[in-house]
This record gives sequence, structure tokens and C-alpha cells, in this order.
Amino acid sequence: MDIKKFKVLDKLKKLGIKNRRLTNKELELLFKGLHVKYCRNLEDNIVNDSCIIANLQKTIHFHQKTIDDQKKFTAGLIDKYEDEAENYQKINTQLTLNVDELKTRLFGKFEMRLKDLALRPDKERDN
Repeated sequence: MDIKKFKVLDKLKKLGIKNRRLTNKELELLFKGLHVKYCRNLEDNIVNDSCIIANLQKTIHFHQKTIDDQKKFTAGLIDKYEDEAENYQKINTQLTLNVDELKTRLFGKFEMRLKDLALRPDKERDN
């Protein structure tokens, strides 16, 4: 038996009814008593559910705010690191140019002599 049947049987025992047929008046009393208990139970459930919903809404709002803050923070970090990466690329390009310039200064005269030697018109005269 489920709980509803137990409630009905308890109400029947209170009315003093065992296995006989009920009159219309007794049925109305039984219906009103059960209906009032059922309505109060529904009202309590609705109040409890509304409190739970309000708490869940607060929780969702808090989590949404946290997520938005994290998005802003992440966007700031991304911008910062992109700027740093661009700065490092500029520095790397400048260092490469400096290295090329130093190579030219150090080995430029030697390279020019090798080029002149390789491009001379009369190679047989050197021997």
C-alpha cells in the first residue's frame, strides 16, 4: 500500500467507518479533510520550491559573475602576452640585423677579396 491509502484509511478510522457504505455527507467530510491536507501540502511544496529556486538563481548569478570576471582577466592576459610576443619579435629582428652588420664588418673585407679573386678576368695569370 502506498502512503495515500494509509492517509485515507486513517481518516476512515477517525470517522468510525469500517466496511460499510458511506453516506454523501460522510464522503464530503472525507473529501474536504483530504483536500485541505493535500492543498496545504502543495502550498508547502510550492514555498519550499520557490526558496530553492531563489537560492539557485543567486548561485547562478554568482557563477556567471565569476565567469565574466575570468573572461575579462583572460582577455587582459592574452593582450599582455601578445604585446610581449610582438616586442620579442621586434627585438629578435633587431638582433638579427645587428649580427648581420657585425658579420659584414668583420668578414666584409675578406669576402670582397674572395669575390675579387673569383671574379677576376684573367685567372691564368695568378699561377
